[in-house]
Amino acid sequence: MKVSITQTQYFALNDLRGLRERAHMLLMCSILSERGAVLEGPKEAFRELTEHINEDLCEAMLTGGKATALSALCLKIRASSR
Repeated sequence: MKVSITQTQYFALNDLRGLRERAHMLLMCSILSERGAVLEGPKEAFRELTEHINEDLCEAMLTGGKATALSALCLKIRASSR
């Protein structure tokens, strides 16, 4: 699976702590561009990433622009996995 993300989403992802191994590897192996980055990996890694983001959102660990950027990323991932 492959998903393009904005710079805002990329920077918000970099601020996440405690990612599981597959989700962490998505970020570490991302391909950077002028507009943002491309995440590429197995669906399981994207599932781990969205679960982590959702947990942080539910626990109010993400606020403001980061919450908005990562919520949009979860929607993008969900749409790409169909």
